Amino acid sequence: MASSINTILEELYSLQRLGIKVGLEHTVQLLDQIGNPHKKLRLIHVAGTNGKGSTCSILTKILIDHGLKVGLYTSPHLKKFNERIQINDCQISDEYIANFFNKNRATINEIKATFFETTTAMAFSYFKDQAVDYAVIETGLGGRLDSTNVIIPKVCGITSISLDHTEILGDTIEKISIEKAGIIKQNVPTLTFEQKTSVLEVLKNEANRKNSNLDIITDSEIDIIKSDEDGTLFTYSDLDFELPLIGKHQVKNCVLAINLAKKLLGGLFNNSKVKKSIKTTKWPGRLERLKNNNMYYDVAHNFESIKAMIK
Repeated sequence: MASSINTILEELYSLQRLGIKVGLEHTVQLLDQIGNPHKKLRLIHVAGTNGKGSTCSILTKILIDHGLKVGLYTSPHLKKFNERIQINDCQISDEYIANFFNKNRATINEIKATFFETTTAMAFSYFKDQAVDYAVIETGLGGRLDSTNVIIPKVCGITSISLDHTEILGDTIEKISIEKAGIIKQNVPTLTFEQKTSVLEVLKNEANRKNSNLDIITDSEIDIIKSDEDGTLFTYSDLDFELPLIGKHQVKNCVLAINLAKKLLGGLFNNSKVKKSIKTTKWPGRLERLKNNNMYYDVAHNFESIKAMIK
């Protein structure tokens, strides 16, 4: 299987030659050919410039610890493709990747699906076949025309928005905000946190247009008690939380995840379980201290995230 999966992955990665396509047409075509698995799933959609992965990871941990079977789709991966598609912390198998690609190769090539379009379809197919209770979906690039935006989620989350991929998403914070706000759906609740006024104005306008109830978590609701190389201790909603992810910026991502979980779990939301989930959260590559070294690894890739990393 090792040589087989390596060949399959080489072929899958070669689809990157088709570049980044903004638009949903090919994703819709591919999903239609494989039976539209996304329409049989309960989904959570998360967009933003920074913090998407951390928010998705924390939310997934909370849902798992409440006894649910939860799919997680994120990008990119750090070491292995399989990291992108997980269920309850178990990565998708090489066998499923190979079988999916072999079964759908002709369609993928015929419609010239890109790497990300194909991977997105694979994730939805896997989550449907494995009958997950929920699937947490992180956007790849932008939101409005991102391949993941074919879904109708139960709730949307939007993390911090700043300048990134300006050649594709626009050269102002307002233009980029419009793209990120594109995940907001008709009558689907949306959650975000306090950030630049211009960003929130765009989100409010789109939420009003879509009749989406927009909840904004304010900075005044959060009290950071201590933040150091061991993580952050903070108070929110009269509860103390220990977050092992380093950096004050992670607190907003964490609180967003908490509120997304509340929306989904309702009366089943258990404070003790949530506190434990957050205390035991791991998300590699986010100011991760490497073993036995005074060295840290971070995936910061734009001005705002590098500024947060340095701080």
